[in-house]
Amino acid sequence: MRYPNTLYFRVFIYILIVLLGAILTVSGVAYLALRDTLSHQADGRIEETSKQIIRGIRIADESNKLKESITLIIGQFDNENVQIRIWEDESKHNISGNMHPEISAIELNKILVNHAKRSISVNENLTIDIPHPHDSFRVTWCLIPTQSGNIHIAVGVPASQIGKNLRSMHSILLLCVMIFCIISAWLASRIIRIALNPIKKTASQIEKLSLDKLDLDPRDFDEIPQELHPFRNVVVELISRINKVVKYEKQLINDASHELRTPLACAMSTIELAISLPPNHNKDRKAIIEVNEDLNRLNDLVGQLLTLARLEEIEQRSEVSGVYLLPIVMEVANDFKKIHGENEKYKISIDKKIIVYGSHSKLIQLFSNLLTNAIKHGPKNGMICVEAQIDCEWVKVNVIDQGGKISHSEIDRLFDRFYSINKSGSYIGSGLGLAICKKIVRQAGGQISIKSDPDIGTVVTVLLRPVK
Repeated sequence: MRYPNTLYFRVFIYILIVLLGAILTVSGVAYLALRDTLSHQADGRIEETSKQIIRGIRIADESNKLKESITLIIGQFDNENVQIRIWEDESKHNISGNMHPEISAIELNKILVNHAKRSISVNENLTIDIPHPHDSFRVTWCLIPTQSGNIHIAVGVPASQIGKNLRSMHSILLLCVMIFCIISAWLASRIIRIALNPIKKTASQIEKLSLDKLDLDPRDFDEIPQELHPFRNVVVELISRINKVVKYEKQLINDASHELRTPLACAMSTIELAISLPPNHNKDRKAIIEVNEDLNRLNDLVGQLLTLARLEEIEQRSEVSGVYLLPIVMEVANDFKKIHGENEKYKISIDKKIIVYGSHSKLIQLFSNLLTNAIKHGPKNGMICVEAQIDCEWVKVNVIDQGGKISHSEIDRLFDRFYSINKSGSYIGSGLGLAICKKIVRQAGGQISIKSDPDIGTVVTVLLRPVK
């Protein structure tokens, strides 16, 4: 069996073991004290019974009614859970009593002498433990003088009676221990939960951190116990380092993109001017056209990087509103028709009443990227379908091209930055388009996925929140 590896569980077990050890120790001491108490109570009851019997015998002896009164004297203690035996000293003749009736007074006298290891003197009291195959006894034995001779008095309590009382008290003690264990477990749980509250509060504060705000102030953790201050310092230091790395990465992307754009623009202007010259002015026209294409691709890459950087910056403070979906898709499709002419065909099936949550400019960017991918990976003069319908709590938008099958391993990586599928060996794209799409959809509170069907083509599914 595998136990949960949590701080709460381990501390709970440690505290519970300590509490159980304390409970068992206290219970053992209480049990021993209870046993001694019951033994002392039995001794006290035996001693008090002996005194009352001796007092009664002496009164009866003074009235010369000893033999007639002994039975009555013993009868007074029938309900006292004690056993009594009285016999003569010289003749060892049994006078009365119910202690060990199966043996004679002579045998009982021998047993007492053997366990006391001596004979008893007149007016002496001895307390002896007498073992017996069926039930041992704790006996007070005394010898008192009377007018007719000395008589022995033995008053005892069976060990079974003491054990019965002890077992009764033991059951009560065991019940108390069980109740105390339950209460201790509950208290231990409460104590641990209260003690772990500062850690939970610290975790909740760290959980609220975002890329937009990674600053932590040690004063935010003033309420945590002093033992957790090293942990606090490590967390604050770690978050500070992460903050520096993130800021450095953003600044690097921004600086690189801006620094690249100026020389790119100059180079592109020069190349375009060279292309526009008559062929006899430029013998390397083909090479210049290839360089111009490379510059255009590099310019697209810089633009994609800038877009991704801006999306990272506004991720936590992006505001969305209700936007009609059909005009956005139509605007993107019309722009593409102007660029590609009639080479690409579009089939758009979207209800004009559908409104989704999102930013107008970001949704333009989203569908521009999706249609760009569909054109790149679909067959020339192929059909691109964009359809949308309300599906439960989502607006489900499918962008379908007639491209070839994509393997599952490739589908899993399509949303990674700088990953692109190139089956023809020619340059296809920067590999940032779908990463930007994923970022835009997530900011709008939606989801995006891709599946490939040889009979249909590649289907990009975007789930957006509808405005009801």
